[in-house]
Amino acid sequence: MSDWFQIDLQGNILRRVEDSDLGMMDSPTGQYSRDRKSKIYERSGDLFLKNLETGKIRQLTRTTARESAPQFMTGDNRIMFRRGDSLLARNLRSDLEEELIDLNASEDPEVERRKAENEYLPKQQLDLFEVLRQRRADSEERRKAAEQARAADKTRTPATWYLGTGREIGQISLSPNGRWCLVVLESKQQTRGKSDKMPEFVDESGYVGIREVRPLVGTGKAISDQLLLLDLKTREKHELDFAGLPMIDSDPLAEVKALAKQWRKNRSNEEAAQQNGSAEQSDASPKSANTEGDQGGAEKNENDQPAPPESSQDESNVTKPNKKDEADRAIQVAQVRWSDNGKHAVVELLSSDNKDRWISAVDVKHAKLDCFMHRRDTAWINYNGCRFVST
Repeated sequence: MSDWFQIDLQGNILRRVEDSDLGMMDSPTGQYSRDRKSKIYERSGDLFLKNLETGKIRQLTRTTARESAPQFMTGDNRIMFRRGDSLLARNLRSDLEEELIDLNASEDPEVERRKAENEYLPKQQLDLFEVLRQRRADSEERRKAAEQARAADKTRTPATWYLGTGREIGQISLSPNGRWCLVVLESKQQTRGKSDKMPEFVDESGYVGIREVRPLVGTGKAISDQLLLLDLKTREKHELDFAGLPMIDSDPLAEVKALAKQWRKNRSNEEAAQQNGSAEQSDASPKSANTEGDQGGAEKNENDQPAPPESSQDESNVTKPNKKDEADRAIQVAQVRWSDNGKHAVVELLSSDNKDRWISAVDVKHAKLDCFMHRRDTAWINYNGCRFVST
């Protein structure tokens, strides 16, 4: 258990904060407005706004849903935050709350409908019946009219973005001007690996308990994240390619693997030499001294050579750098940050083997990554001095 305490700096008085006052406490984290007059933060899934000049705290949400990642938008008059897989904005003056973007990790129903229409039986039905063709044309016309009306009506929420199946939505980062959105999709198939076991000798049951602890390093299955750039104005979707990152195709442990292979080869040669020496000593010692005329036992056939020893390590099983494995190194998106004007963004990328870190600028115009910093450590890439931090 722990308690919070408050210090009166003028009277130097320490007092315990009552439970009823915990909701109106400040937070050590949060995002500041550009004029440094306000701070927005999240506590227990709700949003709070603090006036830094007066110290007054205003609660903005009180819901069963979890609101997170609050940030000020351009102009500081609006804040944006995440609720589920949607990004919303709240006007701090009018208190109007609007949905900026709604994401869905599934196939677009319209795409699914078109796939079904291309199947043999539906196509045959349309070819045979004019009434079905007329119904299809009317339905398509109504759908297009509804889309146009929704796009023209500024009081309506924007259409949902369907991002496909097989992945789940991770980070969502909207530019402060509300034009661009970076979305990280994480694979559902990646695993953390098999958890290790640790005995607990002191247990309420009286028996030795078993606790599952974190898996061993490198035992999980890592799959690269997918980074999408969404243009909310044109509703265009682009995937940002990681293939151009420096040294993405080079194995950071290639030198270590080569040294290990050479060591195994040298050890095999040493063992072969030792066995050859032992065989020569054994042949040189007299096996029989019965008669000097026994030429069959006295003479040694020079063609009889000891069989070469079997290698303790099959060369075919030696780990060799694989070009495909190198090209498929898993990349995770660690951080995303936007400039205040919303025109520029940078992302921090990490290799799953913890050997490389990249910081790249996002070229929103051409939908590509421009890496401007790369660090590699074949032991373990460090955090200190290699990351960027935004307040």
